[in-house]
Amino acid sequence: MAHSDAILEVLMLIYKKTNSGFTIVELLLVIVVIGILASITMVGYNGVQQRARNVARTDYASRFNDILEISLIKNTPAAMIAAMDHADGWDKACLGSGYTDRNGDARGDCAVFGGTSYIPDTATFNALLSQTALPSMAAYPPVTSTDGDITYGPFVNVETADGVYVIVLEYVLEGQNQKCALGPLIYQNGAVNTLTPTGNPNYTVSAFGVTECWVMVAKNV
Repeated sequence: MAHSDAILEVLMLIYKKTNSGFTIVELLLVIVVIGILASITMVGYNGVQQRARNVARTDYASRFNDILEISLIKNTPAAMIAAMDHADGWDKACLGSGYTDRNGDARGDCAVFGGTSYIPDTATFNALLSQTALPSMAAYPPVTSTDGDITYGPFVNVETADGVYVIVLEYVLEGQNQKCALGPLIYQNGAVNTLTPTGNPNYTVSAFGVTECWVMVAKNV
């Protein structure tokens, strides 16, 4: 029975009992049933909204994956890595345009942890992608994990997989154990990254209420 049908039956019960009156127990029972049905409906609605936001995030990631592959026709992986931001010993760069400057350095930021921005918009990297118009990230649905990490869009960075440096497209989905859809994915086996699934093959990491997707774009060979 649909939730709306169940609610209708409750209302019909109320109508039929109007002339004879309700006992306190019957009133409480009706209130409890309506509350339960409303909660179930809200949970279902929230699930639909989450799936819609994750579809949008995956769509953005797919578009950037195509843009990166086009850029690799004219640029080597080494050149792309050299164009990334090298702060804190980590090669990284936001993907897209229109990010908000969250730390006052006149550059947009696509990831913040504990209030501190750690992945910036990088002009030199964007220049390598200039043969394709970069999508605006103004409508991108940000993701907040329970440990305080907020991502405002996908980004690239450099990781190792099976002992080789690789360029990785990363994006985060809302909710745990979500399907990343894109590939090939990089997986974690303890402190080692690998292209061989070590657990659930649908994602890289699932923790803190979110799902991380690490998609290998190219090997630095």
